[in-house]
Amino acid sequence: TLPFRQLSAGLGVKRIDGVIGTTLFYHFLTTLDFPRGELVLRRKNAESLKTFTAESSEDSVAVPFWMASDHFMVGWGRVETLPPALLFVDTGLAGAGVKLAEPVIKEAGIKLEEDKASEGAGAGGMLKIVPYTVRQLSFGDMREDDIAGIYDGPFPWENTFGFHLAGMVGHDFFKPYALTLDFDTMRIFLTNQPASP
Repeated sequence: TLPFRQLSAGLGVKRIDGVIGTTLFYHFLTTLDFPRGELVLRRKNAESLKTFTAESSEDSVAVPFWMASDHFMVGWGRVETLPPALLFVDTGLAGAGVKLAEPVIKEAGIKLEEDKASEGAGAGGMLKIVPYTVRQLSFGDMREDDIAGIYDGPFPWENTFGFHLAGMVGHDFFKPYALTLDFDTMRIFLTNQPASP
């Protein structure tokens, strides 16, 4: 078991008892609607996809993705003005929109803000967290500016799967969107979604 409760205070919630993720989401047409704070699980069939695409706003962008290992969703993105690179989608990366491999940070000329470093808890214990800002980050055709990033040591999956991962795109990047995962057509739909009143 992993000690999730130790992460609760840092995320500003009363208590985290567990985590759900890709292995569950794979069984549904899943939408993480961040602006509205909703998780929508639709039946995984052609009718649900047809209804979803008919109801999707014109602000929706489809990003192809691939699976690495059993639960790592990987898609094309761009860091600053570097060539396109593969990014791991990690909606559970809280408190940041991106976590890049050190060589990518250096190549992009991103400055680590050592004077703002803090200590945080991860699933493996305590670690030093150094913030930075990415001026431009894209995932598919969706681009966000001035995205907060964190560096907490070597990126463990950089070369694990037989190809290079530049890093991961996380929760804060996706916050303006409803993110829908279609594991049948292997597309992530990002839809600009106004927050609930």
